[in-house]
Amino acid sequence: MFEPQRAFDVTWLFSTKKESAYGTKLSDTDLTRRVVTPTVEAAKVSKEFRSDLECFGKGHEFATELEELSRDLRRTTSFDASSLTLAWVAAFTLGKVATTQPNPGGNPTAYQHVFTFADPATSKHAPTTTVYEELTADLKRRLVSLACNDFTLTGRSRDVVQLSANWLGSGETVAGALTPLPALTPQSFLLGADADIQLGPQGAPVSIKERVLEWSLAISQNLHADLGYHPGSGKFRGRIWYAARRVSASLLLFAKETDDILSLFLDDTVRELKIDLPGDLIGPGPEKHRAIIRLPAVRITALDDAIEGHHIIYRVEIGEQGVLKQSGLEPLEITVTNTEASFLS
Repeated sequence: MFEPQRAFDVTWLFSTKKESAYGTKLSDTDLTRRVVTPTVEAAKVSKEFRSDLECFGKGHEFATELEELSRDLRRTTSFDASSLTLAWVAAFTLGKVATTQPNPGGNPTAYQHVFTFADPATSKHAPTTTVYEELTADLKRRLVSLACNDFTLTGRSRDVVQLSANWLGSGETVAGALTPLPALTPQSFLLGADADIQLGPQGAPVSIKERVLEWSLAISQNLHADLGYHPGSGKFRGRIWYAARRVSASLLLFAKETDDILSLFLDDTVRELKIDLPGDLIGPGPEKHRAIIRLPAVRITALDDAIEGHHIIYRVEIGEQGVLKQSGLEPLEITVTNTEASFLS
């Protein structure tokens, strides 16, 4: 009699470190972070083949041979967002981090990480990492060279902020159990009710949190998946380059009696959008687990009205073309404070 495999027993591990080179997996001792997810998620492997099914001269119409040409691997991760998981995803999507200790004497376990887009003049190779997953009693494997293609962050007042990311692997997996499994990693979750949404003049945005029903942010590296294969790489990818990085955001907010949202849209006014997500105190404080998302130069690219609970609301879109890069400013900056000493090391 067979033993069914319970979804509750699925688990996975990840690391804050990046691989030293594409196709070079992290060591098992680096795979130390273990968190819960709201859904069962595992890598999806697909293959491309060479077949003689449609060839002639066999004397019949059936295939006589099948040969694998290439292998692809994709994985989705979905989280109740925390200061750990948001920093991990941001690190591997943006590619550049500057880490400091805001209060090394009074609170030595607090670290601040500022994530920005990597400079393409330095390298166009996306950072990659290794993930370990256990799906069944005998399916235990390491996923080699995962790069984050894109992620979305969404928030509502009565929900935990949601984080979903899509990862692209080399296609290579390394079987074998990793033991012992570490305990679950403590997390500080980011709650929609604690968020402060700010929109206003550059350098001095003002809070509009009382008006906001829902907000979202989307970031993509647009990874060159097909260009990862090259002569000599075999059936697995041998590299992964990022292409045109893109950012967009949206807000769902109540209209008010004296409102400038429509004027901002009609006049193409440049504004700053800032999303502040505080969490729990770190140690004695005053530092907190926190994520601050800053888009210092944006324009509203679409505006629509609707009804919510008999009240007028605006659907505000800041499309990819509305996220500007001005001199001396990054188009996007994500600052996360947590207890992790480093990312991408």
